[in-house]
Amino acid sequence: MTKISKNKKKSIRNKTIKTKKIIKKTKTIKKSMKGGVLDFSIMETPFNIPTQSYPLKKSDKDIKRYSAIMREEGFDERSIEESINALKILLENTTHVTFAELISSIKKTIIKFEEEIKDKPFYLFIPIIDGKPIQHKSNYWISKIFYLLMNKKPIQIITSIDKDELKDEMKDIIVCDDAIYSGKQMSETFRNLSIDTKDKHLFHILCPFISQKSIDRLNNMEQFNKKFYYDTLLELFSSKYDDYIIKRTIGNTDKYPIYFDHRVADSQSSFSYVYELGRICTKSECIYLNSLLQNCHIEGLKYKYSRLTDAFDFMEKCPPIPYRPGITSETPGIKSITPEEFISEYNK
Repeated sequence: MTKISKNKKKSIRNKTIKTKKIIKKTKTIKKSMKGGVLDFSIMETPFNIPTQSYPLKKSDKDIKRYSAIMREEGFDERSIEESINALKILLENTTHVTFAELISSIKKTIIKFEEEIKDKPFYLFIPIIDGKPIQHKSNYWISKIFYLLMNKKPIQIITSIDKDELKDEMKDIIVCDDAIYSGKQMSETFRNLSIDTKDKHLFHILCPFISQKSIDRLNNMEQFNKKFYYDTLLELFSSKYDDYIIKRTIGNTDKYPIYFDHRVADSQSSFSYVYELGRICTKSECIYLNSLLQNCHIEGLKYKYSRLTDAFDFMEKCPPIPYRPGITSETPGIKSITPEEFISEYNK
């Protein structure tokens, strides 16, 4: 008979307690969902937020180290100089949004909305279209933060809208996001509604970081009335830098050089391969310098490549995404916080 050490027993007991807490939290959330409406109790459950910040490694010492790595790998001096100079341009023009800065931008966005909505009632729309549990969806996480920071609350939280559910009195509906890049995902959300709300309902899109491209794309959907509230208008990196060497080094430049403490957007929107993997390319081949973000201590490159999508699937993310399955208060750089604690700490 195999004996189990005290430390092993303690570890098993802690895992069991953690599992029970997750199951209890999931049951609470499921009970809060009825049809296309969420009970307000879903906003009273604890949730995860980042506690660590992840600035770029872009000091002179870091740049020299990147050059040294390429030299050790046998790259010629011309290739090293071209690639490192292109990398420096990207890093110097990248915006790192800390969690505190995100909260500040959300507050500014809320102020603009509340000045517009005044005393009119409004609804919060958190779309669920892919079947994923709501607690693991980014729009629920960010909507919860908006909700907790608002002075005026929505009168109802809805997760789906169809002809039967969209009532005439639902004149004003808000949709919250942290950043909208191309606008493709949100336009798909509206397209899936399959309804025409022109002249009846107004969708207020609250998003602190948004691109003009996404605003134009969403405005082209004429069957929906929309109004945008934001703090920062994002610019494509290619609007300033689009020469051959830069594109060869970091790939397609029609992306946005920005990332957050709670996530790095995918490679369709931002330069995640560069930030998270340190991938830069020369005329002949690519090299991976590992993460270019401070406080990311992942040993080796924890990802797998998909031939089907021609993309990397990160098995271990840094920064860790607070709302992803398996992310808990025991995850480095993450803490669980109650709504009361969050309001006390951030709504000052």
